[in-house]
Amino acid sequence: MFTINNEECIDCRLCITECPDRGISIEYGPKGEFGNDSTYNIDANKCTECIEFNRESKCAYICPVDCILLTNPEADDVLWAKHKKNKQNL
Repeated sequence: MFTINNEECIDCRLCITECPDRGISIEYGPKGEFGNDSTYNIDANKCTECIEFNRESKCAYICPVDCILLTNPEADDVLWAKHKKNKQNL
């Protein structure tokens, strides 16, 4: 499972557009959409650690400040099951 270090995040939103599983969401802070105080979250039920791309994580690769880290890798069978479910829900 990947996590985002929101303290280091520069609010560029590249991870959201790059995630093939649509597993990253944003919660705007008090300053609003462009206030640079947002919180990013990775949905554990959607994140497949990009197993379909040989685990070359799209979000971590695109992040310009390397604030997305693999903190708790999941088993391949769990990730493939999530991948299948994600594709059915498109």
